[in-house]
Amino acid sequence: GAKNITVKNCVISYLGGCYIPGYKDGMVRYGNAIEFWQGCENVSIENCWIHDIYDSGISHQGHGSYVVKNITFCNNLIEYCGMGSIEYWLWYRCEDENWAENVRYSDNIMRFAGYGFGGEQRPDKVSAHILSNGNNQNKFLGFCIEGNIFDRSSCELIEISSRENTYPELKANTYIQGRGLKLGTFAESRDVVFDDLAEDIIVNEWGDTFAKVYCI
Repeated sequence: GAKNITVKNCVISYLGGCYIPGYKDGMVRYGNAIEFWQGCENVSIENCWIHDIYDSGISHQGHGSYVVKNITFCNNLIEYCGMGSIEYWLWYRCEDENWAENVRYSDNIMRFAGYGFGGEQRPDKVSAHILSNGNNQNKFLGFCIEGNIFDRSSCELIEISSRENTYPELKANTYIQGRGLKLGTFAESRDVVFDDLAEDIIVNEWGDTFAKVYCI
């Protein structure tokens, strides 16, 4: 239920990794730098440097029935997060009740997802710069991912799933990844390998017409 929150010009680093009580297998640990749990509205995260995080740099997520509305993450440098640079998910059991509206991730620099202390030690390797974290079957209205730099990931650059026809708009992002590693998952394209065909997939299948693509 967080409303009217601005986080600006902050440095958050070396956070997370301790066990959450009740999870005996050790798979679930604390670790997001900035997390909005369940519903949130009128939220802005801007001009922050977030690095060396066990889980994800910024996240809106949670169980139960709720709505996410008017969210902006812009002009941040997010790097060396063990899970996602930006992670989001809405509880799948409330797919007809939960939705996100007017969400924008723009002009962020995201580097080296899955690297750093978190990525190297975590047992589940699921890193991505944009991570929807599972089969996200909730509606998204007015969701744009624009002008970001996705610079290398140990797993996927992006992993985005959603209810059919409610995928975010990808617009003028930059994609940088090692040849033979994963570009990722978007809509119906699953586990795409990053190679000489990556640009064609991003532009023609993913719809990011003005993308810049660098295979290194």
